[in-house]
Amino acid sequence: MDYLHGDMDFPSKDWNKLTGAARTGAIALFCLFVTIFHGMALSAETNEFHDLRRGPDAISIVTETGASDLESVTKRSWHGGGVDVITRAERNGLRVEMIAPGVAVKQLRLRWKATMPRDWKYLGDAWERAYGDLEWKLLDGSRIMPWYFLAGDGKMTHGYGVKTGPAALCYWTADESNITLHADVRCGGMGVQLGHRKLDVCTVVCRRGQLGETPFAAAEAFCREMCPSPRLPREPVYGFNDWYCTYG
Repeated sequence: MDYLHGDMDFPSKDWNKLTGAARTGAIALFCLFVTIFHGMALSAETNEFHDLRRGPDAISIVTETGASDLESVTKRSWHGGGVDVITRAERNGLRVEMIAPGVAVKQLRLRWKATMPRDWKYLGDAWERAYGDLEWKLLDGSRIMPWYFLAGDGKMTHGYGVKTGPAALCYWTADESNITLHADVRCGGMGVQLGHRKLDVCTVVCRRGQLGETPFAAAEAFCREMCPSPRLPREPVYGFNDWYCTYG
């Protein structure tokens, strides 16, 4: 408001000569500029979020005989090596399906082009449960992040993952140029043989963080999106740990 008080190029004597309507218009114009600049700053802070529901930019598979890249047949379907992968954009996620008659598939890899800031902090999940190994770390393209991961800059925290109950062991990797979902669909250590069945591999979900939101609150909200219908007990669960007394 220094401009309106005469501290910049607008002399205070000229300001005093303005009518009430002119003053109101000048203030409204100033507020408009502030809103525009604030919106530009907000956009700069939030443009690192990537909506994975738009579908991947590349898909590859690993079979019993080797790895191959699939070709995009349409915007939502991919084919190659006797395998078809279909992605369906739904209201709450991106559904991934696979048809592979006569081919033993071990893994799918879906890759999105995405600029991931190297100075942000990233947190991944654990395969079973945490053994003191959950940690916010800087970007590492070789790091395996099971099920989902969070990305934050200290102001907001974005979430990327798969809904609970997938038909694959899913983990994520991220580098400065890509976000990659690895879906292990093996049956034991061998490639799955679907025959003429269709496999509902997983549903990809993501959530844009909010300014001022704590990482814990962002993680809590994103976990609700990954698991919209949790199986909760009707009554409180009680238990005890006898490890230190009977080494049970």
